[in-house]
Amino acid sequence: MKAKSYYVGLRKRKKDHYWNDQEYQFVEYKPKNKRYWIADPFLFDYGKNTFLFYEVYDRIKRKGLIGYSIIDSEGIITEPQIVLEEKHHLSFPYVFEYKGGIYMMPESADDLSISVYRAIHFPDKWERIKILDDIYSCDSIWIFRDHSIYKLLTSEMFRPAPEGIIHSCYVKNKSFAVYDGVIHIDKDKFEYIGEGDYGIRNAGACFYDGEMQIRPGQNCTDGIYGKGLIFFSVVSVEPYSEKEIRSLSTSELDKHLKRTGNEELIGVHTYNVSSYYETIDFSFMDQVPIWCNIANLIYRGCRKMKQMISVRK
Repeated sequence: MKAKSYYVGLRKRKKDHYWNDQEYQFVEYKPKNKRYWIADPFLFDYGKNTFLFYEVYDRIKRKGLIGYSIIDSEGIITEPQIVLEEKHHLSFPYVFEYKGGIYMMPESADDLSISVYRAIHFPDKWERIKILDDIYSCDSIWIFRDHSIYKLLTSEMFRPAPEGIIHSCYVKNKSFAVYDGVIHIDKDKFEYIGEGDYGIRNAGACFYDGEMQIRPGQNCTDGIYGKGLIFFSVVSVEPYSEKEIRSLSTSELDKHLKRTGNEELIGVHTYNVSSYYETIDFSFMDQVPIWCNIANLIYRGCRKMKQMISVRK
């Protein structure tokens, strides 16, 4: 049986971005363990290494976990290490530094909340700090002013979605005022940014190209989740305004992706950059091992049994 799966592409930078190199190439990275696929890659430079964080989708538990790999100075990538698991699905592990601390802000829409996790011991121990609740949103990022955290920008999904609309494609963006950095958010104070399926849903962290702040967005038009990426320059943060500057389609990426298979690419929806690397994800229909499906049936059966025992007690 085949199912939609995501994997990660990595490009070593020479202090440029891929769009400045006509011969750019992203190299595929896939875990050896077929239990997992990985998506939503984020990069974080720490010491002499670059850490690659991502959603690790567990085909047995059927939910997203957060994991990481280390990219050493030789470009060697380690196998995934799981560092965060909740009862609900997690993805989009936005890792950032703030006032000397390291934080992560993963997507937790299934929990109807937005939380940050503070690294007690980087990269494997994290403490949760909930900053917003009763909100069904995904892929939250920070907007900067003078290179400092200024506002929270989140892609709020519809629940339930209007008829004919895929809830993960069509979103409305809101920016929330930030008080004392990443800790205090006033839910009642927000600015409506935009609504739709063309570049509205965030596709990665804001980054700088010189003094220009850039926001990556997802192209989800025609009801296609991950049809491509659109990049916007942030013209103003108060009030917020932006201007489209470039885009990347799945078909274009396919020409610049070195990978092991030849399956048709059907999506790309995340881009992030660090001092040394650029990363992207891509999707195609991948073969799911039979043992994963069998293990999922056993896993669901054990969970149901535990729930029945808990009710009887």
